[in-house]
Amino acid sequence: MPMPPPNPSEQRSKGPGNPRRRREVEQMARALRDQGPADAETLKRLVGGAYWEQDRFDKALEFATSKSLVAREPDGRYRTP
Repeated sequence: MPMPPPNPSEQRSKGPGNPRRRREVEQMARALRDQGPADAETLKRLVGGAYWEQDRFDKALEFATSKSLVAREPDGRYRTP
């Protein structure tokens, strides 16, 4: 079952202390720990990213990867480090 979308009333800043972004990244990491490595589309389905605001999933995944909170494997799948 996909996780619920992040609460739209949460702070919308883009900084690393953004609670909404932190929650999105935590959802991704939890899904990858529970389900194992997954491609972006599968991960998006696991966390309910299709229901997030436009581009939120892609931005959260990019942030998580840039901060090494999620790692991208050579085959394109994502995993927790």
